[in-house]
Amino acid sequence: MLFYTIKGVYVVSACGWDSIPCDLGVNFVKDKFDGDLNHVETFVQINNGPAGYSFNAGTYQTLILGISGALSDSLGKIRKSIMPEKIVKGSVRPPKRGKLWQIKEDELDGWALPFPGSDKSIVNRSQYYDCLNNGRRPLHIETYLRLSSLFWTLMLALWVSIFSILVQLPIARKILQKYPDQCSFYMFKNSGPTEEQIAGASFTYWVFGYGYKEKLPLHEQHEGHPNQKIVATCKGPDAGYLATSGCILSSALAIIKDQDNLPKSGGVFTTASAFGKTKIYEYLKSFGVTFQIEKEQSRL
Repeated sequence: MLFYTIKGVYVVSACGWDSIPCDLGVNFVKDKFDGDLNHVETFVQINNGPAGYSFNAGTYQTLILGISGALSDSLGKIRKSIMPEKIVKGSVRPPKRGKLWQIKEDELDGWALPFPGSDKSIVNRSQYYDCLNNGRRPLHIETYLRLSSLFWTLMLALWVSIFSILVQLPIARKILQKYPDQCSFYMFKNSGPTEEQIAGASFTYWVFGYGYKEKLPLHEQHEGHPNQKIVATCKGPDAGYLATSGCILSSALAIIKDQDNLPKSGGVFTTASAFGKTKIYEYLKSFGVTFQIEKEQSRL
């Protein structure tokens, strides 16, 4: 990181879907919130068209490598090394949820599972940067996957549980890698989605923010539970191809066109840290990826 800072090189990670909707979605809510935002809960919602949808097997292979290597990848040590300073978040943490729980918000219903992606760790890095460099209060985050059907939520949870065990066994892992279509019950396919499936697909990324109307100095803690709520979404076309391409191109445009609004020196950044003050939201909109407030800030 020091090398890139000295050389004035910008290295921005996780510029695709779904990290940009989450990281910039949290940044969007934080900017819109009047007061101190304490925590957010996010929900990934994939919307399929009449033709259904099969994800590309490349994502499936990444899942295998990610889960099988999770016990030995030393990510915890790496994160501590790049975020050595202690920052103080709000004393009230997000609600403790089960592995499978029912969403009962006015704006959103359905069923939720923990989201296995890297969004949470990326947002935590953004909050670390925002606190130390911009003096803004860091927030807690929990990320979830939202489904409308209890039956399919149970089936997915069962498949993920079995899958997570099998990828730890070398022989089973080889079989899983060799036959992605059959082992995933065609959720993932070597051929990927069809053009018809891509055209009919879309996504909605929900961000529920909770905080306090009163704004306190960074070192002071609020008393009691959050008393304000705000809800935002990021919406866009097919996540795997159209939205991902738009996110990457928007990131490139922000680096090329908005250099005056990038961090003053180079380094390794998340998208919110690097692009939070640029016109990236406008660039994303041109590719059909939009951010909007679904419910204005109101009292709980």
